[in-house]
Amino acid sequence: MSALTAPWNHVGPDTPGGRTLRRAWQPVYRSCDLRPGQAVHLRALAEDFTLWRTAAGEARLSAFRCPHRGTALYLGAVEGERLRCMHHGWCFAADGACVERPGEAGLVAKGGRVAIATRPLVERVGLLFAWLGEGPPPPPPSFPAWEAPGVLRVLPPEAWPCGFFQRLENSCDFAHLPYAHAGSGVGDIVKDLSAPAAVEADYGARVSAEGLPVVHFLMPNALVFPTPVSEQVGWRDHLVFRVPVDDHRCVSFTIVLIPSGTPGASGYRMQAPLDAPFAPSKAAKLGEAVLSGRTTLAALKGAPNLTEVEDYVALVGQGRPEERPTEFLGRMDAPIALLRRIWRREAAAVEAGEPGRAWKGWQTLGYHD
Repeated sequence: MSALTAPWNHVGPDTPGGRTLRRAWQPVYRSCDLRPGQAVHLRALAEDFTLWRTAAGEARLSAFRCPHRGTALYLGAVEGERLRCMHHGWCFAADGACVERPGEAGLVAKGGRVAIATRPLVERVGLLFAWLGEGPPPPPPSFPAWEAPGVLRVLPPEAWPCGFFQRLENSCDFAHLPYAHAGSGVGDIVKDLSAPAAVEADYGARVSAEGLPVVHFLMPNALVFPTPVSEQVGWRDHLVFRVPVDDHRCVSFTIVLIPSGTPGASGYRMQAPLDAPFAPSKAAKLGEAVLSGRTTLAALKGAPNLTEVEDYVALVGQGRPEERPTEFLGRMDAPIALLRRIWRREAAAVEAGEPGRAWKGWQTLGYHD
């Protein structure tokens, strides 16, 4: 199968890849970035929604447009526990029911009362998780390793113009470390790169190589791997979600727990809310400068976020699937080959109307090797 026809390249609700992703709760926003009384436009998995928080602090996920004339509802106003359209003032309760239609008493829609669709939404470990699949949702995921006593740090989301699967694969690709990250020094941790071992697990896949930290892939689109936080804190497991915005864009959400008693732990508390949480980060801006020829990776040597810039340049520089229809995987690409086999198998099960494998990683996460 070529890169062009792979199921992970299409994430809409009517595609095998999109339905595979919708079998899991998906993080869509940082909790701290959505203020009470605020409504925002959210695009996730190639669909548009209105994300809003009531005056009482409850987060809601509703249809993008007003059923009256199609105006985007995020442009309206949150009034207490209701959302009012800015166009003609139609007002909707948290459950989607239209509770006020100025000048239109008694109006009903075909098949029942006027209402907008709503989606289940829960808050966990500093993130808002949405259920975008069909039917009733499974229990929301739990994260014991990140719900323990300590300081939970929820990093700002990273929005990149590349497919979510490219970012998943890159985190499991040890072979790129000595080369892509030669400038930032991360490649120095690879003393003698051996062929990686990749095995399927009850949560997804376990990827390892001698002398390197273990990476856990959590089906369908999450990862757990250790990363150095600071000299005092040392290496800590990071839980990372690669969530598609659409076929060609993705957002990464990352959380890390600084255990109680760690020297300087209080200094890692969650930062202030962002007004534009999905705006390009500094690393993305520098990456675009490299890709456009305005600077080079060599000229950026010493930059504190150079590792992210190097990854951005490599992945965004790959282009879209239609620009790289064929690939040649080698022995060092065993983790990538395994992730693709798992995903193709599960997407084929979705297309056939079968349940697929019952992954355990979404209910209980926390792996420390």
